[in-house]
Amino acid sequence: MRLINKIFAASIACCVFYANASIPFVKSRAARLTEPVVGIVVVDSSASDNSDSNGDKVDGSGFIVDESGFILTNCHVVDGADRIEVVIYDGSKYIAKLVGKDRSSDTALLKIDVDRKLPTVTFANSDDIDVTTPVYAVGNPFGFGTSVTSGIISAKVRNLPSQIGDIKSDVPLLQTDAAINYGNSGGPLYTYDEKVAGMVTVFVSDGMQNTGISFAIPSNLLQKAIPQLRDFGKLRRSWVGITAVPLDRDVESALGLGKRCGYAIVAVEKASPADLAGIQEDDILLSVNNEDMKENTNVDYMLANLPLDKVVPVVIMRSGHEMSFNVRVGIKEEDDSVISQESASKKEIAYQKIDSIPVGVSDLTPDLRKRFGIPPQLEGVMIANVGKRPSEMSIGNVILMVNQKKISNVADLVKEMSNITSSKAGKVALRVYDPNRQPQRFYVVFRLMYTTPKK
Repeated sequence: MRLINKIFAASIACCVFYANASIPFVKSRAARLTEPVVGIVVVDSSASDNSDSNGDKVDGSGFIVDESGFILTNCHVVDGADRIEVVIYDGSKYIAKLVGKDRSSDTALLKIDVDRKLPTVTFANSDDIDVTTPVYAVGNPFGFGTSVTSGIISAKVRNLPSQIGDIKSDVPLLQTDAAINYGNSGGPLYTYDEKVAGMVTVFVSDGMQNTGISFAIPSNLLQKAIPQLRDFGKLRRSWVGITAVPLDRDVESALGLGKRCGYAIVAVEKASPADLAGIQEDDILLSVNNEDMKENTNVDYMLANLPLDKVVPVVIMRSGHEMSFNVRVGIKEEDDSVISQESASKKEIAYQKIDSIPVGVSDLTPDLRKRFGIPPQLEGVMIANVGKRPSEMSIGNVILMVNQKKISNVADLVKEMSNITSSKAGKVALRVYDPNRQPQRFYVVFRLMYTTPKK
């Protein structure tokens, strides 16, 4: 029996030896997550607190996307730097070249010169990632060195409502509750199968403390950005030439959209692809390139990421009728500028009261246009008095349309309101112009009240 045991043990040892000889070395999970992640030190000669280039100070993170040394990070981490230093997983330090950057998407691509192949990340399909998907965040919080935290995807398609600090992103973001702090910016957000779901861009905090609300740029957007940053040094955005803003459900209901979502086109650039195709201001945008508008659609991002120099269908509603246009997509060369206007002093103006809506109105005159900064080509009636009923409208605004029907004077407004009240409609949607807000054109919905005549 002892001899049999010895032979059996020897056989097992041989099997283990040969098995081990044929199995390649496999990195640990921690190494696979952390080795592609780098620390970024930004040296700015104009800042007294950022003169240290010995690597102790880490301003942000990044991750290697190509084994030859291309690194992706946030634009806000490296923007304005005199010198960018990168520290890789083994402590080696390199001076990085800024290959390309894009402030609007908060992305930047760096390149370091290396004589070896570097470990890289693999990207996930962010469209397939669901809320509650577990994730790891890897970065260099507060310069402590590479750290891993975990959490879940808390939400998708988050649009930052306003600029947070010095950071602005116009892309729909992933939200996570993974602990993210200063220094994590530009680091990867991994799924549990070790693929990059997004790049950390901003966190909401009380001072410097993480509050569990952080945002990441989705991986599918990053994969589109990398080749453009590498080849052109910037992102080339598509150009259609329209500005559109979301409508609330009351407006959509009043305009007869039913369950469909619509975005109000508030501006069409002259000689733009949309203008040449026949699209007009005050049309309601329903779909672009066969993609319907949704409540959470980031319409600016959608319009800026259409196939360049291709003809795409655009569906709108005009005066209650659905229309389709073929638009050849252009390339946007530079950002649009927005010019604000200041209204004049609003002294008492003669007006006519409209019973169905809580405002008094006046026909536009050259004097009123000059006093309130109303463009000469704009047609409608000016609001000269506002009642006690709550409304977004104010004196100096102009009512342009009633349920998508254009009006030119007070008589037109009275006629349209009479038609609406005669039909016993429940709501009315007014298209209004305000020179002192952005966007300058918006909808206001009023619920109409009716009384039963006494017998």
